[in-house]
Amino acid sequence: MSIWEYLRHGRRSQLKPSSPPMIPHEKSREPLAWLPTDPSLCGHVDVDGTAKERLALIEHTRGVWSDYGEKDPFFSVLTNDEFKMDSITAEGEKKFYQSGAEDAEEFFKACARNRISPPWNGTIVDFGCGLGRVGEHLARKFETYIGVDISPSHLARAKARFASVGSRDAHFMLLPDYLDHPMPADAYFSIIVLQHNPPPIIAMMLDKLCGMLRPGGIGYFQVPIALFDYEFHLTDYLQAPPSHGAMEMHPLPQHEVFRILHRNACYPLEVRQEDKVGPIGISMTFLVRKTGQDMAVSQ
Repeated sequence: MSIWEYLRHGRRSQLKPSSPPMIPHEKSREPLAWLPTDPSLCGHVDVDGTAKERLALIEHTRGVWSDYGEKDPFFSVLTNDEFKMDSITAEGEKKFYQSGAEDAEEFFKACARNRISPPWNGTIVDFGCGLGRVGEHLARKFETYIGVDISPSHLARAKARFASVGSRDAHFMLLPDYLDHPMPADAYFSIIVLQHNPPPIIAMMLDKLCGMLRPGGIGYFQVPIALFDYEFHLTDYLQAPPSHGAMEMHPLPQHEVFRILHRNACYPLEVRQEDKVGPIGISMTFLVRKTGQDMAVSQ
């Protein structure tokens, strides 16, 4: 099935982007019970679109992230000045890749908290793998690793990194290839990735990832569920998309996340607030499981 055919089967909708202002950090730490009562967190967010509209969104995102991958690949993943191409050192690159171990460990700890054992002898999809920062640590644990990214430059660097560290049974796919030839998986992982796509694309990608999970499989992903003073109107966005110079940030409302999980026979094991979008909104990390055969329970 081609990417066009895949997109055509998406739900229809009619989908004004706005840049969320910086606000006091303390506000983003307030209890989630406050979420539905604050008007600045309840703006209109369109999550659907026609095949042609979604394809245009993907092409816009591909152009942006291809530029990032060519000009400032490390900084585009971790926006710290020490990782800019004009200042990164060998020691800085080492620190960059070591940081991925912490994110992988958070995934493993979430599984342990919920008394499930990850399918180490199965396949994991690292969605938005970038330079393989977290991927090399996932690949050491899982039998088969598949890294998916929208940027050819990021993927090329990820492949080179994996070759240098001797990772086993690792495969890499550009996003269009993954959509055309989706790979069944026993687990998927995605952090600080979905948030850089417009809401209709976040929804489409999450739907695909959940749909390709094998029975009993697990997913671990992060996405903002609300940004302060944010709205998304698809028609307005397509008429005037942001320039390539600004790194976009988008949410997917939590009820939409749950709707996608339900449609794909997945259920949440853990939903945890964290600070991956800083003070501009509320971001959550989800650990989910596909119904079907039971996974082993940790002892």
